[in-house]
Amino acid sequence: MTMSPEDQKIFDDFKVKLLKSELINMLGQEVFQRLETLFGDSYDEILIRRCQAHDKFINFHTDVSLKTLQLALNGDEDYEGGKLVYMNGEGMVVPKREAGSITIHDNQIVHGVTNFTKGTRYGLFLLKKRTSLIE
Repeated sequence: MTMSPEDQKIFDDFKVKLLKSELINMLGQEVFQRLETLFGDSYDEILIRRCQAHDKFINFHTDVSLKTLQLALNGDEDYEGGKLVYMNGEGMVVPKREAGSITIHDNQIVHGVTNFTKGTRYGLFLLKKRTSLIE
């Protein structure tokens, strides 16, 4: 079976929205509460992302989301490239991404992702997209 280029693009960078109850079922209440505590804010979207879009990168940008938490579900040793890079007053910062590590940033942080060359990267995201949320 041959995929269209658009279907391949979706397959290579696949995102699934989750309900809070689904994430609690996957992680357990205690782990979920720790994530919420680390995020320290309300959120309105939960995503699981699988990326295997080889020979692609993400230019430096700021997010539309007001705040983003990313939990690495696998580590740097499972793929090549695809490194998260932050820009700050000191220059470029590339955090080590071990499975279970978390990065949190707001929409003022300039960041990008290096050329992704091999493997598959998995992440869990909590996103705050609106200023006032109903929970």
